[in-house]
Amino acid sequence: MKDNRSLEQVWRADSADSFVEVMLTGLVYDKVLLNFCRYDASKEKNQRMIGSVGVFMDIYEAQRLARDILSGRICALGTAAKKKAAETGSKYAPNVFSVSGGTSANRRSDGKAVARTFSIAPGSKYPWILCAMQGEGEEVGSGLIKMKGKADVIVRVPLSNEKLKELALAIETVERIWEQSRFMPVVQDMMDEALARRKLVIDKAMAETAADNIAQTL
Repeated sequence: MKDNRSLEQVWRADSADSFVEVMLTGLVYDKVLLNFCRYDASKEKNQRMIGSVGVFMDIYEAQRLARDILSGRICALGTAAKKKAAETGSKYAPNVFSVSGGTSANRRSDGKAVARTFSIAPGSKYPWILCAMQGEGEEVGSGLIKMKGKADVIVRVPLSNEKLKELALAIETVERIWEQSRFMPVVQDMMDEALARRKLVIDKAMAETAADNIAQTL
C-alpha cells in the first residue's frame, strides 16, 4: 500500500469518522499542533472532510500534559471524575484536562476572533474522549479568547489507555525535536567560541612548556 502520510505527521489515532494527529508544523511558533478532523466516508473522495480544528499548545504546556499522562496523574484524575459523575447521577464525567486558545480578530481577514478548545475526559464506552471545538470567539483581555455561544465545529476522538500513552510519547518526541532545533544552533556558536578560546590558552601553555624544556636542556 502506498504510504502517503504527511512528513510533518508524528502520530495519528483514528476512530470510525474522525482522527487526531500530532504535527511538527507548530514548532515554528514554539508550539505543539494537535490536528483534529472529522469526515464522512460515504461522500466522494476529496469531499469527505466535514470539520477540522487545529489546536496549538504551548510547548511546555504540552510537555506537562505528556508527563501527567505517563506518570498516571491523568488516569487518577479520570477515576475521580467517573466517581464524581456516578455520585451526582451525571451521564458524562467532567474533563480532567482542558486548554483554550484561538486566533484574535486582528489576525484574521474577516475581523472576527476564533476560539478553540481541547479537552480530555474519561468516556463511558471508551477509556478516554479527546474533544476539540472551534467557534466564534470573544477576546476578554490579556490575549485570552473564549467561546462565544455554541461551537461551530466539534471533533471527538475516543482513545484507549494505550493510545493515550502514545499521544504523550508523540508530544515528547516533538518537544525533543524542538529543543534540538531551537537551541542547538545558538549553543553551538557559543560552544565554538568557548572551544576556540580554550584552544588558544592550551596552545599558549604548551608553547611555554616547550620553551621551558628547551631552556633546561641548554
